[in-house]
Amino acid sequence: MAEGILFSVAKKLLWRLAAAAVQEIGSVWGVKAELKELENTLLTIKAVLLDAEEKQVHNHQVRNWLEKLEDAVVMLITCWTSSQPKL
Repeated sequence: MAEGILFSVAKKLLWRLAAAAVQEIGSVWGVKAELKELENTLLTIKAVLLDAEEKQVHNHQVRNWLEKLEDAVVMLITCWTSSQPKL
């Protein structure tokens, strides 16, 4: 099944956040454990979003939740990108 729009947007955001997290924790002990935990969290988020996108067809409550989540993700991306230094 094709990945939904919300999942694709969230995936891009999460990978950007992951890259920033790697930079932030790069000098801290236990980096491998932190990265593994982050990877597990991202996989869980992916699974939940994919399940929700399938269920939204028949469940108005799930559809509403996904719409609100999409709005929040767009707002977060806007804030994130506007706060990043220009290279």
